[in-house]
Amino acid sequence: MEKVKSNSWIVFALVGFLFVGWGFHQFFVIPTYTDHWDWLVPTPDLLEYIKFRFQNLGAFTFANGVFVLGVALTGLRKGERWAWVVLTVIPVYILFLTAIFYWLSFLTIPLALLTSWALWVSRDGLQPVVSNRRRAGWVLVFIVGLLLLYFAYDNLFVIPALDVRDPERGWDWLTTNPEHIDYIKLYFRVYGIHILVFGAMALLSVWFGLREGYRSSWQVLWLVPLLIVLHVFFWPWTAPILIAVALLAAIGLWWARPNSFSIS
Repeated sequence: MEKVKSNSWIVFALVGFLFVGWGFHQFFVIPTYTDHWDWLVPTPDLLEYIKFRFQNLGAFTFANGVFVLGVALTGLRKGERWAWVVLTVIPVYILFLTAIFYWLSFLTIPLALLTSWALWVSRDGLQPVVSNRRRAGWVLVFIVGLLLLYFAYDNLFVIPALDVRDPERGWDWLTTNPEHIDYIKLYFRVYGIHILVFGAMALLSVWFGLREGYRSSWQVLWLVPLLIVLHVFFWPWTAPILIAVALLAAIGLWWARPNSFSIS
């Protein structure tokens, strides 16, 4: 059993690889299958819009997979408590996806059970927290995590509640077909779940890892500004805001740089 506890990180590494592969599939493969949406009978403009949104989704799915991989390969492999706390998000994440993609429950439910079991068996083999708070840079990264949660809330609840004729964010310029609108809103809810999970993992990594001085959490959290900068390529008109937020995260991480840490 001791060997199982120490190797539980392998389960999460494999799950991370699955999400990386799924993100790759969403970003590169699905947009090439134009007949994937034939049942919607989309117009060419709508089809391009859906493909573009799937690439957004793929980027966040890929980022979540890399985040899980990073936490598993660094913190959890060493038995660091912060990593265990962060990965408690994953079974919940998988169950959220099960509720939407119920036809994949034959895969997602066993994954949720497997990750829950891995967390359970490894709960007693963790290192005690050793506080090493020398720099306050974690506060800036925490603020960026809160901004990610707001972005998730916007995609989960605000955008799906919009009227199709909303002058700023509606879709009447694209389509007024109720079936098309429902599909677009479903996309935003799924996108919101991915952002919510990424933001939650970032916040937990900051609070339980970076704030306590763990070098491994500092390394993993560099994914936050990198992902934000990546989205400048999707939405170039938001570059001033996104770059400012990415800089806020990068400054916070630089402020809490490794030479202030005594924990490996």
